[in-house]
Amino acid sequence: MEFSKIKNEIIESDFINEIKEIWDTHTWKVIVSFVLLLLIIATPLWDYIDGLVTTGTLVAVVINIYLNSKNKEIELEEISIYFNDKKLEISLARKDVSRSEISGLLGLIQKDSKERHNIDYMSTIPYLEQQF
Repeated sequence: MEFSKIKNEIIESDFINEIKEIWDTHTWKVIVSFVLLLLIIATPLWDYIDGLVTTGTLVAVVINIYLNSKNKEIELEEISIYFNDKKLEISLARKDVSRSEISGLLGLIQKDSKERHNIDYMSTIPYLEQQF
């Protein structure tokens, strides 16, 4: 893209149009707000505000890391598989359990390969709605 085309797209963007509209309707409020912002930036109050924002961001990142690690633990939890009230020797991680995985595993252990298994719950509308 050419520089002029990019410049024109930025100028015609909704964001710029909204800023123009705010400027047209609230010119004095925008000027006063801008001057107040410049005055606050030049004082120690800005360092305090910046420190609070930085600390808040750090806390949010730590909480996010904690929640992701808890979710990872749950995803890696082993799930036992039961077939005809018997526990199979196969177990899967929770993240790998899906309808197709269960169907494939049950298809592998069937004695008569021409006859497929039937899981009533997996044929219901609520189950199918959960999948999508």
